Order: sequence, then C-alpha cells, then structure tokens
Amino acid sequence: MERPWLCVSQWATDAYRDYFLIPDTDMRSLGGKLIAQLMWYGYSRTMFVPEFAEELLHKAGFSVVRHVSIGQTHTQHRDIVSLDNRPEESFFVEAIR
Repeated sequence: MERPWLCVSQWATDAYRDYFLIPDTDMRSLGGKLIAQLMWYGYSRTMFVPEFAEELLHKAGFSVVRHVSIGQTHTQHRDIVSLDNRPEESFFVEAIR
C-alpha cells in the first residue's frame, strides 16, 4: 500500500529545510527544527518590537531609553556586549531609571 503522505512529508522536509536557522547537527526533523527555531530564536515574539519595548520601559519608570546596535553600549559596563550573540532575532535597548 502506497502512503502519499510520506512523499509529501519528504518533499516538505527537503523544500523547507533551508528556511530554518537550525543545522542538521542540532535537529534533523522538520518539526524539531520548527520547535527549536521558535524556542531558541524567539520567532514567536513577532509582535514585540523595539518601539513597544521603549513604551513599556517608560511606563515602568525608566527616563532614558536608547536603541543600540549589536555590540554597542552607552553604559560603563563594556563587557555586557559579549552577551549579544543572536543578532538575527534580537534588538538591543538600554534604559536608565
């Protein structure tokens, strides 16, 4: 008995494998890649943008909010930028209360 869903599943796996940032050495299955990308890279946070973060920080009592690029800081804590290791799924904001 032929199982057409196996053919479709294999086609989908091959066709969309390159979409995910997750290498085969970490996750081989398409489902595993999907879950890892959502959890590791935060692609489920699409509605959280820098301007919204700024608004929330001001509402929380922060008076100065700066948008910075990866590897930049306006603080005295220069080593903090060593934590900036996911530029594809991150934005960077610094705030002072």
